[in-house]
Amino acid sequence: MFDNGTVSDVEIYFRFNDSSPWSIMTMSLVDDDTYSSAVPIPTGFGNLSYWIRAVDLTGHQSQSNVSWIEYFDGLGPIVVIVIPDLTSLFDAQGSSSVTVNANITDDSSVIDSLLSFRYEETGEWIEQSMNFDLNIGLYVSMIPLISKNGTVYFMIRATDGTMITSESEIFVLNYHNANPSTDSLVPLIAILSIGGIALVGLTFVVLRRMGKIPQSILDRMGNFRRRFSRKKDTNQ
Repeated sequence: MFDNGTVSDVEIYFRFNDSSPWSIMTMSLVDDDTYSSAVPIPTGFGNLSYWIRAVDLTGHQSQSNVSWIEYFDGLGPIVVIVIPDLTSLFDAQGSSSVTVNANITDDSSVIDSLLSFRYEETGEWIEQSMNFDLNIGLYVSMIPLISKNGTVYFMIRATDGTMITSESEIFVLNYHNANPSTDSLVPLIAILSIGGIALVGLTFVVLRRMGKIPQSILDRMGNFRRRFSRKKDTNQ
């Protein structure tokens, strides 16, 4: 900034997104004819418009043209786990999955969110999308539970409108499931029963070793096997 005399006052006028009123800050002399000022920008992203006015000792003043720049804060979304409670042993209460609810916020927008989980501390992650539930205002997804008792490791990755991605820490969920659901097994057994005793017997052995068949279904399969054996003896 140059003047034939001496510059007495320099100010920067600025506003954001062409909608707010102009704010004013005094600029400081840092080196000979160089003036500087640090304009605080809001979080998120947008555009900054600005122009500079200078006054010399005689009262003459001049101003620059209006310039503008785009900005973003470089911060990704913030992820907060709401459900499940990770501070104690989780009781699945017979469910075959655990619901994960997360509050994901960003000053711009959240355009993508992924839930990654695995059943061992190391290994490949399994990824699936999270959906935003308007009723509760949270992002939701479910993790299948593959045993009565175990541990699930999971984390959430979210991307905002400026394509900045952030990852949560890795959360650890220890769970107990005394009565896992067997609803999905009943139709499977009914269909396989039509195929004959060998197929039913195979299903019986595999599922029994997994410990997922209630006694009532075991009894029904045993009765079916006895009836099938008697019918086979009669036909011989």
